[in-house]
Amino acid sequence: MAEHETVTKADVDDKITTHKDDVSAHHAKTTAGEINLADLAEKDHASLTNITAAQHHARYTDAEVLLVAAVLVHAARHQNGGADEISIAGLSGLLADDQHVLDAEVLAVAAALVHAARHQNGGADEISVAGLSGLLADDQHVLDAEAVAAANAAGLALASGKNIKLISALTTNDTWSGLSAVLTAGEVLALGNAVYLKGADSRAWKALATATTTMP
Repeated sequence: MAEHETVTKADVDDKITTHKDDVSAHHAKTTAGEINLADLAEKDHASLTNITAAQHHARYTDAEVLLVAAVLVHAARHQNGGADEISIAGLSGLLADDQHVLDAEVLAVAAALVHAARHQNGGADEISVAGLSGLLADDQHVLDAEAVAAANAAGLALASGKNIKLISALTTNDTWSGLSAVLTAGEVLALGNAVYLKGADSRAWKALATATTTMP
């Protein structure tokens, strides 16, 4: 074998096979000229790495370098409008900076806290006192129609010294029943007594008809 002859893979395989079959040659010393270790170790670069020697030492272009740098420094991709935008709604923990609260959100919270109008008549969440228990703080106005209906249904007995307010005048064919005027009693009277207005004192007195009694 020549000193600088290139050894092919077939040559190496042949030597390995020969060495394996020839046991006596396993420990036989050979000279440097017989086997070139550098030649034996030489393998095609592409067969080892799938990259040619030219590719392995190729220089990157500026565009390729900038592309790699953009991938490494890519905060803009996660900001508003970025290709891989991040929403803080999907993150846990506390943000490092104080957050700006939108005016609309502040107004909405304030409206929710001070919202009496929502529960008043015509409000979006109107409350009916019929659905509340306890006593209202203010005296309540009773409708006239309700008071009259309650009095008629109960047949109320009036206490002494209490007046009944009557209409001031009658029109044609109108009638009154019961008391027809507000009078001051001149003596003890019972409800249902027939009375007359005594001119001397302008008080009501019992009207008792006898053969000898006359009306003043």
